[in-house]
Amino acid sequence: MGEQARDELAVGFDSFEGEPADPAALAGRTTRFATLVPYKKDLDRTGGLPPEATMRLSAGSVFPLIVPEGHAGRSRTAPMHGHQGLYISIAECTAGDDGPPPHAHSDTQESFYVLDGGFDICTGFDNESVVAARPNDLFAVPPKVMRTFRNTSGKPARLLVIIQGPDRMQDTVSFSRAIGEDFKARFGEEIIGRYADIRMTFDAEDRLGT
Repeated sequence: MGEQARDELAVGFDSFEGEPADPAALAGRTTRFATLVPYKKDLDRTGGLPPEATMRLSAGSVFPLIVPEGHAGRSRTAPMHGHQGLYISIAECTAGDDGPPPHAHSDTQESFYVLDGGFDICTGFDNESVVAARPNDLFAVPPKVMRTFRNTSGKPARLLVIIQGPDRMQDTVSFSRAIGEDFKARFGEEIIGRYADIRMTFDAEDRLGT
């Protein structure tokens, strides 16, 4: 969705206050799942990042839904803008090993709501703690805690992912040093800087003080 379309949606949304909603504006505030673009595809196409590397760092498909106004990072394919401090997306995993590696968010709470299928929600650098989650279960992970998730249903399954933080949050996502060293060896030193540009780093041990 282009900037003009987003501006039109914002105007339509503002017009709801104090008066009946315009049907055309309401229709413009609707996002269909079939039209969403996974952010991995966008990064592969425009970010100059190796598809193999990005594939390893994220869930099978992450479909951004709503991001803060002015966002230009990894979730820029979101069809709608909302308030500062809130990201909403859908993570779709087709197999058990289709989740991201353990990682931590710097200044945001990340909550997982199971839409369908089943997941293990794991915390710790080595997935030391595991909670089984089923449809309509919600699991909230605070900032600076390593986490990941695994599809346990044996078929494609989806999570609604809600990221909340302060206004103008950074939401830096940090992976272990071991992944960073592997990426340097396989893709070159410059790859670390490219991921830092979209707030993905490989220094979780330093950020978490471990």
